[in-house]
Amino acid sequence: MIQVKGFGCINDEIVVNDAALANHAFNLDKCYLYSNSNYLGYRLSKSLPLSNISVQTYENTKYHKLETQFMTFKQHLEHIEASKILGVAQRFLVNVNEHDEGIYQHGQYIQQNPKSIPYSPKDQAVEFSLYSEIAKISVCVDNMNDILKIMKSADYRKVRKLSEAYNDSLIIKAVMRHIDQNVFKRVKALKRYDTEQLEKLINQGLKKLDKCHEIGFIGSKLQHKFFTLDEEHRLVIRPKQAVNFVNKYCQVSILNSKKIYEQKIVNFECLGWGGYQYRALSYMSSITPRWIELNGERYDASLGGLVISVSELSIAA
Repeated sequence: MIQVKGFGCINDEIVVNDAALANHAFNLDKCYLYSNSNYLGYRLSKSLPLSNISVQTYENTKYHKLETQFMTFKQHLEHIEASKILGVAQRFLVNVNEHDEGIYQHGQYIQQNPKSIPYSPKDQAVEFSLYSEIAKISVCVDNMNDILKIMKSADYRKVRKLSEAYNDSLIIKAVMRHIDQNVFKRVKALKRYDTEQLEKLINQGLKKLDKCHEIGFIGSKLQHKFFTLDEEHRLVIRPKQAVNFVNKYCQVSILNSKKIYEQKIVNFECLGWGGYQYRALSYMSSITPRWIELNGERYDASLGGLVISVSELSIAA
């Protein structure tokens, strides 16, 4: 007997698999008993028709008290972190400069040698955690202005995934570089594209992969949300996916976003999503300030060098 979910086949005849259906119904009933008190009362009344079943719901005051305490503690911790983050960022940049490293190199070193963090994990747990988080983010973006924004916005997971795609995906790298050259680097280039123009732009970038010896491998293994092979086995953007692609990988604004696909208009604002200075897109024109002011002193946001104190700057002016 061949069984497929609720059906089976006996002597080439499809039959209902009563046992499987009954077992499935029993499991559903059992799960529902534990998730719905009213249903539990109903089932008990059917099983014990002479009994008097009543359902009463009680609030778990301990749970609500714990939840309130947790939220209070969370807010308190966020307040402490906010009060310390600039000092930790300043310490990070000072250490970058002292070791003649960039933010990326120092971040890598700290991740490999967490004992080198200049804070005690026991007595300075908040500072230790913040320093470690800065090091982790610095592998993706190497400007302290961006790092602090990412920490405040909780964008790290998305930034990390995008950074990996920018760095590792041959297809993404080709398209992103083509967009950079034709949207951001070319004189008087268009910044606003309709869907037809956008698909053409992306497919032009994909054409540059045709000469790459790896394209045959990519084509044979390709299972990508945004790309496919056309009838001539050329890599192209999937129908109606161009807007979704640039919305995921670039910093864009979409006009007519609630209208049908063909009426959408994409306006490019920055090459990398979020406007961040990704290391994997080092060729892009950055919109992030080169300097950062921390506790009255101005630093190079990527190299860590102290430029000048803000007080000295105002006196000189």
